[in-house]
Amino acid sequence: MNLKEREKAILRAVIGEYIKEAQPIGSNFLAEKFKLGLSPATIRAELQKLTEDGYLLQPHTSAGRVPTDKGYRFFIKELMDPCFLANKEAGLIKSFIEDSKNEADNDAAYFNRRLVKIMSEISDDLVVAATPEEGGFSYEGFLNLFQKPEFQEVDSIRGVFKMMENFKSHLGDFFDEETDSGMIPKVFVGKENPFYEGDDYSIIVSRCDFSFFPFERADNKKNNRGTSKRKGKKSDVLAIFGPKRMEYNKNISLLDFISKLDHEF
Repeated sequence: MNLKEREKAILRAVIGEYIKEAQPIGSNFLAEKFKLGLSPATIRAELQKLTEDGYLLQPHTSAGRVPTDKGYRFFIKELMDPCFLANKEAGLIKSFIEDSKNEADNDAAYFNRRLVKIMSEISDDLVVAATPEEGGFSYEGFLNLFQKPEFQEVDSIRGVFKMMENFKSHLGDFFDEETDSGMIPKVFVGKENPFYEGDDYSIIVSRCDFSFFPFERADNKKNNRGTSKRKGKKSDVLAIFGPKRMEYNKNISLLDFISKLDHEF
């Protein structure tokens, strides 16, 4: 279904504000904050239409609206503004890469642990790095999630751990099937999430090729034979887990930035 420009503007405003506020967004708030050139009554009518069409949901009578999975998907595909990492954030990642390349004792697991820590600080979500071929798995950011209002209930917390467990167990099979995933971040909203049967979470997944990186061979470290330690690191899977109201543009940009680093080093 094609939305009119007025409907797109209202939907973009609702989703953008809900991502920031985690509270239902009402017509009076939109009329006051945004220069839409529309009265609150007209905005209410448009909100009702977007609700009937499945883009928004009204939690209870007289409440504002919240986005549905369909609304988020349309937002990601059609309405999301381009986002680029701030110079400070991009510089932090590049400095980490440069410093890691110059360290005498570096390996893939140590690299991943440090990388996901930086990424979790930037995204404010849960970040996972995995190497399916080798069974490597690092993560950081549980505290980020558990400080958000969506994750205050025990069932929500339990769901996060279940999703992580499924992600770790079925990652290889998932990417065998997703042969077209390439280096492009893939976004799964709510019920689209292939690793959990609930609809409370979203996940963005990307492959990142660090084959340019001189990691030490595991057998060299174990046997200390003094042979060359230059070995391209196998392709990693990087994923960002968060609530459905995560900052999709920032998280997609973060994964996209890292996936393209091999062109610079």
